[in-house]
Amino acid sequence: MSRETPERQSLERGFISESMNAPLLSRERELELARRWREQGDEKALHELVGAYVRLVVSMAHKFRNYGLPMNDLV
Repeated sequence: MSRETPERQSLERGFISESMNAPLLSRERELELARRWREQGDEKALHELVGAYVRLVVSMAHKFRNYGLPMNDLV
C-alpha cells in the first residue's frame, strides 16, 4: 500500500511526463553546457544538462518500480 497522498502522486506523474518530453542533447551541445558550467559556474547550463538526463533516470527507475519503493524515491 502506498503512503503517498493523491496530490503527491499527481505531482510525480507530472514530473515523469515532463521529464520524458525533455529534449535529448547533441554531443556538441552537451559539451558546450558542461564547459559553461565547469568554467563559468553557469547554473542555467547545469540545469539544462541535468534536465536532459532526467528522462534516463526515470526510465531506469521505471524498471525497478515493482520492488516496493515509490517512483519518487527511485528517482
